[in-house]
Amino acid sequence: MKIACVYISNYFLQAHPQYTNNNTKDAVIIGNEELGVLDFSQEAASMGITYDISLQQALMFAPHSLVLEPSYDHYRNTWFKLLNILEYYSVLVEDHKLGHAYIQITDKFDGPQLLNIIKKELNLNCNLGIASGKFPSFVAALHAKENNELKIINDVKQFLSSIPIDVLPISSETKKDLISFGLRKLGDISKQRIGPMESQFGDLGKFIWNLSNGADDRTIVSRSNPIAVSETIEFDYPITDLEIVLLGIKNITNKAYMSDKLSGRFAGLASVDIYISGRPFLKIDVPFWNPISKPEDAFRIIKNSVNRAVFNGVVYKITLRFLGIQGESSVQSHFLQNIDRDNNLVLAINQIKLSMNNDIPIYKIQEVNKWSKHPEERFALVDYFI
Repeated sequence: MKIACVYISNYFLQAHPQYTNNNTKDAVIIGNEELGVLDFSQEAASMGITYDISLQQALMFAPHSLVLEPSYDHYRNTWFKLLNILEYYSVLVEDHKLGHAYIQITDKFDGPQLLNIIKKELNLNCNLGIASGKFPSFVAALHAKENNELKIINDVKQFLSSIPIDVLPISSETKKDLISFGLRKLGDISKQRIGPMESQFGDLGKFIWNLSNGADDRTIVSRSNPIAVSETIEFDYPITDLEIVLLGIKNITNKAYMSDKLSGRFAGLASVDIYISGRPFLKIDVPFWNPISKPEDAFRIIKNSVNRAVFNGVVYKITLRFLGIQGESSVQSHFLQNIDRDNNLVLAINQIKLSMNNDIPIYKIQEVNKWSKHPEERFALVDYFI
């Protein structure tokens, strides 16, 4: 099975209604005080501007930049038009995130024709990568020339060998661990035996090793059934303290990531609606440049955006939505390990009881009300029943 990766670099900049690649040579920044820097032009990049900094910091690097307000509705509408074009060529189209999609290649597929249509109809410069799996097709798209396709069908492992590990869909912490072992390129990983990789990183090590060798059996997730997770918190009394607002967002972020739809998967976008008494609700869209699988990482980025928001008044409700969810649903990969742990604990307790010839006061902390607003009501100390 061949897969094509459709990749648009600087998607927000290209899709912005007030910007085209030919209308200015000035540094251009898309962002605002609430979100920070969402995207920027090559001229802005040459001045030291990066993602995940505030707009104020960016303007210190490039004070004469043209600043454009994000237009999320336009970004989404443009992207949906592109996905509809892809579905002309195949029924299997995966909406990975804005600017990044996968399509299963059929007899109808024509790469150059597709690129021409996207350029003509949407004025977007697009790259195509074609390979036998999602990961090698993505890497091929990253290295294709603008508005061209790059096919990597043979010698995939050799092609990947010189690519830095930054392209791997793993956390930054895991990438740091790999670098600490001297594994800076995919070729460094592919030279390792799979056994040590699994010993060091578990199932993730096997996944990393397979991708580095060009083996990716992940299937395309059709966009016909988009997944979204929504959580809401309503306060018992009006809130004016930002710290309490952030604590509420943190709680519903954790709750969302524990749901069946999101647990073990990756979210590509968060949307926060903050309801303020007597005023329209404040909507903050928070795109994740790399899909996130951990609630603490998601909250950190959401917190930065909320901290930049300016809102006066009292908050009575917050709704948080996670969109662009991808990946397989969670499986209890450590289930057997937990059984061993519990059995060992039971054996240890029984040995203590026999040696003392008496019942012993051993307790466990039991969760009784997970979502209570009062921490002392969430857990209780109970006897450890054997």
